[in-house]
Amino acid sequence: INGRRTQVRTFFTSKSVDEVTEFYADLWEEPVADGGPGMAREDRAMAPWRVLTRVEDGYAMTVQVQPTQDEGSWGYLARSRLPRGGVTKMPDPPPSLSGSQVLSNIEHDDVGKKAHTVMLVNKHSAQTNADFYRRQYSGWRVDMDRSFADGKFHSLGYTRGRQQVMITVEGNADQARIVINKVQRDLL
Repeated sequence: INGRRTQVRTFFTSKSVDEVTEFYADLWEEPVADGGPGMAREDRAMAPWRVLTRVEDGYAMTVQVQPTQDEGSWGYLARSRLPRGGVTKMPDPPPSLSGSQVLSNIEHDDVGKKAHTVMLVNKHSAQTNADFYRRQYSGWRVDMDRSFADGKFHSLGYTRGRQQVMITVEGNADQARIVINKVQRDLL
């Protein structure tokens, strides 16, 4: 991920999201260095995911978890070695409306495809964001363009050649969360 080797494991459990996040919050509560945080925690901005991250001994460790339909939860555990002697250059985010804040910006280089996943928030309406991305990808084939929940949720999908873009927009009249997943498939 972002040029770093990352180990990722999927997990499924009968434990609730609260139980899983509290387990890791307790485990990672103690700061690694004096005056530093034990971990970073985000419970709402990337809903339905809850994300906790800790940096220790040259590794970034992350757990992200969301509920299942049967009162349990599932998610990912990830560990990656931090770069030596500097910060990894983040990929350029895709076009977005003015005032958008990047919450997550990750490139994946998997067998047969490369992907770029970005999560954004801004103070524009869900409809304004959806319209922006419709214009942004106007020359692409439309695979999906659906609106749900009285316009509070939009699901957009576009293809051009070996590139595919999937966009979800969730929000209300004065704030939106956007997830953009762009995939470039290899020739074979």
